[in-house]
Amino acid sequence: MESTATISPSVTSDSPSPRRSWRWPLAATVMIMIATSLTQASPLVWVSSITGIIFVTSLAQDYKHANLFGAIFSVTLAILSFEANFFGNALMNILFSVPVSLYAWYRSSRPSPGRYTLTLPQAIGWGALSVILLLCSIWFSVHSGSFMPIYDGISTMLPIIALVMMAFRLKEQWWIWLLFNALELVMWFKASGIQQGLWAVFAMKVIFLVNSVIGLIHWYRSAQQS
Repeated sequence: MESTATISPSVTSDSPSPRRSWRWPLAATVMIMIATSLTQASPLVWVSSITGIIFVTSLAQDYKHANLFGAIFSVTLAILSFEANFFGNALMNILFSVPVSLYAWYRSSRPSPGRYTLTLPQAIGWGALSVILLLCSIWFSVHSGSFMPIYDGISTMLPIIALVMMAFRLKEQWWIWLLFNALELVMWFKASGIQQGLWAVFAMKVIFLVNSVIGLIHWYRSAQQS
């Protein structure tokens, strides 16, 4: 049974996280290094890929400095997204992901940051707000001339929602990351077919998708520990 301590009338905190394993972060890093080498990726793709892998694998296992790497990764991904004509993603990363990642880094560095769960009323509220934001994001992407505007619009807003959840250490963030990484996989697959140097980014997105599953399992498993 999940052990929780009440934080507020609408949010609960879980017990400590399960033991961390560095096998997956190490394996993911090696895989992305091989991918970047085989595709003769640019130095920027190298930096983005390595920092991205360190970020997501560390976040999945709740390493307190993970979000610092997330801020660096967001800057590099903003540049790559702009070059691939994913304008919504570019703006989201540089204007939103960087400051939120830095805030999340500060919050996770505090003593006993805990994990939290949305109640049903909160989940409904988040869902309604998310639909409105997604429609606005799609409208922007369509009118800005983005490549694959529907995908770009959705994938621009999903990480914003997930990042806010991440900053407040909500477990439900991992469902959003899972959907986001699945969409990004499709987007960067198509982009890689046009710009061959982006295949390393596609490989990174494959690892991100796998990592979303690992993060989901890791964070929810902690709720079963007391």
